[in-house]
Amino acid sequence: MIRNVLIISLLTVCFASMSVFAQETSDEKAVRAVIESELKGALEGKPEQMKACYSSDFIGFSGWNRGNFTMHKLHNDGEVYYYDPEDWQVTITTSRELDEYAENFRDYPERIKKSAMTRGNEVVSVNVKNNGAIAVTRHWGTWYDKTTNENVRFEGRSVWMLRKESGEWKIFSNIGHVAIGMMATKALPQ
Repeated sequence: MIRNVLIISLLTVCFASMSVFAQETSDEKAVRAVIESELKGALEGKPEQMKACYSSDFIGFSGWNRGNFTMHKLHNDGEVYYYDPEDWQVTITTSRELDEYAENFRDYPERIKKSAMTRGNEVVSVNVKNNGAIAVTRHWGTWYDKTTNENVRFEGRSVWMLRKESGEWKIFSNIGHVAIGMMATKALPQ
């Protein structure tokens, strides 16, 4: 009987300690909240909400430069690619450029609705050390391509760097579109 109680107690302590390690710290939760606020602001067309998440000296980078770039296949079993870091470019270096970037999202909900695209995103990882943090987000979208009669889905990853400024977490840099995957499947007859 005592042996069973000890075993149950030991297992309870082990499982309880494992759940403590699995829980996010308050800093990790705060970093996640900042990134989620920025992403939500973009999807809802709220540039002011987006800008509130950034440091005044933010610098942005993009893996996908919409021009000449090299995509390297990441897996042999699908269409998952990463963009060659030699092709990455600087996209935002001034507060004016950040304002323009955020303002571009003001009509984003209407553009998404008009294109019949569905969009979403989530924070998939957060790592904090002292007053620095890094987070990775997953972004996706789906739409129907009338010309090919295909349902298209893309998925990408972006990397965000944050630091604590006067007790608040702020995004001071990011690299958008580090990796992207695309999949198309034939749609049912329309």
